[in-house]
Amino acid sequence: SYDQNGKEVLTHKTWDGNGRDRTAHFNTVIPLPANAKNVKVMAKECTGLAWEWWRTIINEQNVPLTNEMKVSIGGTTLYPNANISH
Repeated sequence: SYDQNGKEVLTHKTWDGNGRDRTAHFNTVIPLPANAKNVKVMAKECTGLAWEWWRTIINEQNVPLTNEMKVSIGGTTLYPNANISH
């Protein structure tokens, strides 16, 4: 949106499910406004490994906004994989 002087007003938003535990076969729909910018997709897994307790599976910034974006995470604890499809 824009203020009365024509300057863009940016509002930082995060998903309300951030930081909550999720298990396999979890899915959700996260609605984004049509003018969303700087979309970041990040997911971590708890490996259970003493030397690497948390591992980042995906960390993509400035993901282009489309009508429908699907983020898929799979694999195993030691060999995770992730992709974004539009």
